[in-house]
Amino acid sequence: MFLPYDLHKWVPAGHIVHFILDAVEQLPITDFRVNKRGSGSEQYPLKRLFALKNLAAAA
Repeated sequence: MFLPYDLHKWVPAGHIVHFILDAVEQLPITDFRVNKRGSGSEQYPLKRLFALKNLAAAA
C-alpha cells in the first residue's frame, strides 16, 4: 500500500490529531531520555511516540 507523503491529507480538518501533533511539535524533547547504548533495535522518533500515546489517551 502506498501512503501519501503528507498523512495530514487523510485526516479531516478539525480532527483532534492535528491539535496533538501541533502541541507535540512545540515540546522541547531534549529532556527526554534516549537509549544511546546501541542495544536493541533502533529507537522510534520520540515525538511520534509521544503523539501516538496522547492520541490513544484522547480517543
